[in-house]
Amino acid sequence: MYVQLSQRLKDVAIYVPKGAKLLDVGSDHAYLPIYLVEKGLITSAIAGEVVKGPYESALANVSAYDFNDKIEVRLANGLAAFEPADDVTTITICGMGGVLLRTSLMLERTNLRA
Repeated sequence: MYVQLSQRLKDVAIYVPKGAKLLDVGSDHAYLPIYLVEKGLITSAIAGEVVKGPYESALANVSAYDFNDKIEVRLANGLAAFEPADDVTTITICGMGGVLLRTSLMLERTNLRA
C-alpha cells in the first residue's frame, strides 16, 4: 500500500535528508512522514497536529500503514510537538498557513526566552 502525495508534498520530500529523524509540524494527516518511511528515506518521525480531527486522522493513517513503531503522532501546537530528547534532525512545516505559523513561532520564541 503506497500513500499518494500531492505535488506540493513531493516537492518538499526531496529536501528531507536521507536518514533524518523528522518533525512534521502541521502534518497534514501524516502523509509526508508515511511516504518518507515507506520509501526508506527517514528513520522515524513525529507528526504534529494542533487540531483534534487531523490528529485522529494521522493516528489512523499511521496505524493503517503499520508504522506505529516509526511515526509518533502528537497533538501539539507547532514546535511544541518535540523536545530536545527526541533528537529531531529535520523539521518540515507544510500544513500550517502563514498566520498560524507566525503565531506558533512567536509563542515558541517567547517560551524559549522565559
